[in-house]
Amino acid sequence: MNRHKQILSSIALLLSLFVTSAIAADADFAECRQIFPNSTPPVVHFQEDALPRALCFSGFALLHSGKSHTPIYVVERLNKQVLSNASKIKRKDRFYEEARLRAA
Repeated sequence: MNRHKQILSSIALLLSLFVTSAIAADADFAECRQIFPNSTPPVVHFQEDALPRALCFSGFALLHSGKSHTPIYVVERLNKQVLSNASKIKRKDRFYEEARLRAA
């Protein structure tokens, strides 16, 4: 009987993986498409309850999960000049909550 429960549990897990939604974040990242390779945000498959939120910043973009409160992905365009300039910036290690995200 225990083996039967394991099989049913595995089937339920597989079904939940197939019951996903896809987000083509084109509209959400309209302000920062230039950051993405080929100016095209990726299509991400996730469960609907991830509560995704697309955020554009001056140097990067991210798709944030409102459920786990973590990034689903982050993209930043880097080149030699950007990396060279970054090495001259002194870190302050000050982090702030993002006002555009839902409260936990």
